[in-house]
Amino acid sequence: MKVEVSEITPVRKKVAIEIPSEKVDEAINMTVDALLAEAEVEGFRKGHVPREVVVQRYGKKILDQVASTLIEESYPAAMQEQKLVPTSKPELDTTEVKEGEAFTYSAFVDVAPNISLKEYRGVKVEKKEITATDEEVKDSLRKLQEGAGQFVETTDAITENDMVTIDFECTIGGETIPGNSAKGYEFKVEGGARFPEFEDAVMGKKTGDSASFKKSFPEHYHDKAVSGKEVEFNLKIVSAKAKVDPELNDEFARDLGCENVADLKSQVKKQIYYGKERAEKDRQKSEAITKIIKENPFDIPESMVDKYYKQIASSVLEGVRRGVANPRDVNVSSDEFKTRYFDMAINQAKGDLILGAIAKKENVKVTEHELKQAVEGLAASRGESVENIQEMLDKEGVADVLREGIMKEKVFDIILG
Repeated sequence: MKVEVSEITPVRKKVAIEIPSEKVDEAINMTVDALLAEAEVEGFRKGHVPREVVVQRYGKKILDQVASTLIEESYPAAMQEQKLVPTSKPELDTTEVKEGEAFTYSAFVDVAPNISLKEYRGVKVEKKEITATDEEVKDSLRKLQEGAGQFVETTDAITENDMVTIDFECTIGGETIPGNSAKGYEFKVEGGARFPEFEDAVMGKKTGDSASFKKSFPEHYHDKAVSGKEVEFNLKIVSAKAKVDPELNDEFARDLGCENVADLKSQVKKQIYYGKERAEKDRQKSEAITKIIKENPFDIPESMVDKYYKQIASSVLEGVRRGVANPRDVNVSSDEFKTRYFDMAINQAKGDLILGAIAKKENVKVTEHELKQAVEGLAASRGESVENIQEMLDKEGVADVLREGIMKEKVFDIILG
């Protein structure tokens, strides 16, 4: 096999491969032999079709199969021989397979860049002081109380955040509209009702009170019974519940697994501190890798950037779908979206390549013991058994992702000193 590599760019190559005629003929004969055993041709018993008949009838299929087989065998070998690491599937330009002739084809492929690392140990980054203030502790405790709050019946006037249950009936000109009435309709007075008019109608009223409002529906509304009409809603408040948060006392602290309020405050303060500590370390890592990227410029394959961009886009769009995305990512054009996140994709890709290059140079390995510790830590944080977490990792095929994460942390320990 002859292999010639031409550089299109530092990260895109043309790999021309020539397979000698004897190898081609061998592949043709093997393919024909395999087909002889399976070919079914009218007038012949299966397995007894003459070779020349099979060749005549299945000639194109045979040659296509031979081309596919030769490429599958030779392409990986050629890449290994030339010490090229592909980052994309090859785009192939092939010739026809002919008996007695060499088979040639070209593979256009993106490859990982060669990174000549400059100094990366002990990168100087800004280190910010971490504190957990009393105000932050107070705010976190308040959120814990709110999260543990429960709705209880109230006879007070309805206010925002109350949970209300109503019966209502819809009429047009005094006539009840079939299918547009309901009993036991519950909503929270915080944008939780189907129509905002429901919330406006009950605000300030009490259980047992009645209320009404009129609402005009637009033409072509999906419910034909009310489309283009003014509808009167008559409702009665069945019940109202106000949210009552637990007091910050020792009983509440014990419900959360702490000895008393002082212990709860201490645990909350630690959690705030550890959260800030993780965030600060992430910021330092980001600053360090940005500096290293600047000091080690290199080209990056378009296919790799595209892969990272798609991952980022998928994550952001999933956040939009779940309603937890940054508001600026909602209702933006595809061009705006790409402009916003394309540079991020480039930097993430370059960062991962650099971390990989450092890991290789420093011979960073992840031991089975370290992997086991990570699985145990993940299990503890989720309150699940180690066996369940390991089964999940194996089932979803993400054990390598966990291993890569450990490797990156070890590399950052080297970088940050």
